[in-house]
Amino acid sequence: MKILLRNEIHDKNRSHDVTIIEAKYRLKIKLTYEAYNAVERYTGEAFTGTSLNTLFDMSDLGVQSNSSAYVTPPYERQKRSNELYNLALKFIEALQYS
Repeated sequence: MKILLRNEIHDKNRSHDVTIIEAKYRLKIKLTYEAYNAVERYTGEAFTGTSLNTLFDMSDLGVQSNSSAYVTPPYERQKRSNELYNLALKFIEALQYS
């Protein structure tokens, strides 16, 4: 898989990390990590040419959302984002070969 774009912000109050990858068969997938207030989300969406369709979220990756992510230091949220990214890549690989 090839990374086409990665943009991440991890500051005191929030984190936002977007990665767009190109998977097998030139399928483009947007991976989004968000953490702010009492919210933590991670989603994977496939771009079909006209729309984004949700492929998975954190629960599909076997990870529970941290409802107190806003009090987590930025470096820990960045680490969490990277861990979720690696889990997402494994999930996408499994989808492509099933």
